[in-house]
Amino acid sequence: MQMMTAAFAFEKTVQSTAASGETELLYVRVETSPQVGMVTFLLATCLSMISSHLLLAMHRSAAASSTNAVVDVGWGGSDGPDGLDTALVAAPLAAALRSHTFDRLLCLRGKRLSGLAQLFVLLVLGLAAAGVAIGSFMYSFDIILSGYAGELLGDTTTPYSIVSLIKDLPDATPTTPAAIIYAFQAVFGLICLVIPLAWLLQVAVLWAVPMSPSWQRRMRSFAEVLHAWSCLDVFLLTVLVSLLELNQFAAFIIGGECDGLNKLVSQYLGYMVTDSDDGCLQVNTAFEPGYVVLFLASFFCMCVGHFIMFAANAALGAQ
Repeated sequence: MQMMTAAFAFEKTVQSTAASGETELLYVRVETSPQVGMVTFLLATCLSMISSHLLLAMHRSAAASSTNAVVDVGWGGSDGPDGLDTALVAAPLAAALRSHTFDRLLCLRGKRLSGLAQLFVLLVLGLAAAGVAIGSFMYSFDIILSGYAGELLGDTTTPYSIVSLIKDLPDATPTTPAAIIYAFQAVFGLICLVIPLAWLLQVAVLWAVPMSPSWQRRMRSFAEVLHAWSCLDVFLLTVLVSLLELNQFAAFIIGGECDGLNKLVSQYLGYMVTDSDDGCLQVNTAFEPGYVVLFLASFFCMCVGHFIMFAANAALGAQ
């Protein structure tokens, strides 16, 4: 929706050069506004995600309660309820996940990662976070307008980045209520920029900072929630798919509105319009260097982030 709003937001004023002086001959403004269906879909998606997290948290709480029930071991402890003996078990010491001895983790069997490997994981996390932050300000893709409507607009190629999509949204659709626009801005900025960076910070803390198993479980659960809301990879996939689908989507929106105009231009004004063969309006996209930066950063985010979460599950499962 953010890309559609950016792609179909333009205005043009054509001045008359009559002898009586310049007057406004034609004013054209096009914008895309989210309607009730889009807002409802966004709310439903957010509520579905929140309810899923709550149900998972309740399930884990119930499972932990049954696991932590007092078990009769028959020796060495104090008298428990109903005259049973229970063992006294010392609370495990705080330790960092990176220094854990894994029973089984990829190719490791009863070993821990070397110090160099531990630092390498943190280095890749730092580079991925820097790539996400820098790539968000770099132009990731261009939206290119062609056809005689695009020629009328003059400047037909517009570059966009994640930050520019967020910043330019209010100007792209001024007739939409401000509350809705700010909500779309906040959601897009959170899921494509803030939460991916927060997830990388979270898994770095989970990997490097010594903590007790109970805190490791909390941090792992928090990392899972952040990862579920991180949509940088979805944004990149949307840009990739738009290379094939955006022009078809534009044609679907325009429908047959330009059929009569196309016939008129081809018969009488074709010699004046260089892009008359493209029809009324064609919308295409092209990659910018920022896309490559974000793609590589997202790839390393996924690889290293999932490795740390897999390691946390392996360590906590063994404990």
